[in-house]
Amino acid sequence: MKYLLVVLVAALLLGGCTQIQLPETVYPSPTGYVVDTSNVLSEETELKVSNQLKEFDEKAQIAVVTVPSTGAESIEEYSINLAEAWKPGYEGKDNGVIFLIATTDRKLRIEVGRGLEEKLTDAEAGRILDNKVIPYLKNADWDGGVLSGVTAIIEEVK
Repeated sequence: MKYLLVVLVAALLLGGCTQIQLPETVYPSPTGYVVDTSNVLSEETELKVSNQLKEFDEKAQIAVVTVPSTGAESIEEYSINLAEAWKPGYEGKDNGVIFLIATTDRKLRIEVGRGLEEKLTDAEAGRILDNKVIPYLKNADWDGGVLSGVTAIIEEVK
């Protein structure tokens, strides 16, 4: 019996049956203040949020990003890797924020640069998501959730 098990495992390994295909992790390019690769935001909301963030840019660089999925990465890993790739904020200030929504995964996160951690703590970012964003997203109101979230982030960072 033991020999049969060893032969079966060897056959599976040699036969390629153990190959697992994980979803590829894709990072969008930073093309503006709002990068909606999930296509869930209206043009009006994208324009309104972009204008808000452009006006606020001197205090902090905030990006809103929607992606369908974070692939094989957790939302935390994805947002950190995205922040490292994009480097939002000004050099020497690390005053960038990424407001990330993975629409199909139903995950979201606010990634805050070190220069803003005193103004926008992890606890406060969590409260913004819980109280200002998720109530809209529960009703599939992507525009409302993003507008409310961005407004709350700006208020905290001021």
